[in-house]
Amino acid sequence: MNLNADLGESWYAEKVGDDAGLMPFLDSCNIACGFHGGDAYTILKTIELAREHDVAIGAHPSFADRRNFGRTRLSVDDEVL
Repeated sequence: MNLNADLGESWYAEKVGDDAGLMPFLDSCNIACGFHGGDAYTILKTIELAREHDVAIGAHPSFADRRNFGRTRLSVDDEVL
C-alpha cells in the first residue's frame, strides 16, 4: 500500500491543511504546482519536508483557478490545456 496525499496547497498568507503534521505518515505526495494552490516558497518548503521524511514526490498540476481551488469545470482549448 502507498499512502499518498496532495500537499503544498497553501499560498502566501492563505494556509491550507497541515503538511508538516501529515508528512511523517506518507509514502508519497503530490505537490501543488501553483495554479489552484501553492506558491514558489510553499513548493520549495514542501519539497524539503518530503525529502526530510523520505517521501516520494509527484506533481499536482491543475487549472489556474485559485478562486474555486480548481474545482470548477473550465472551458479550455486543447492547445491551452
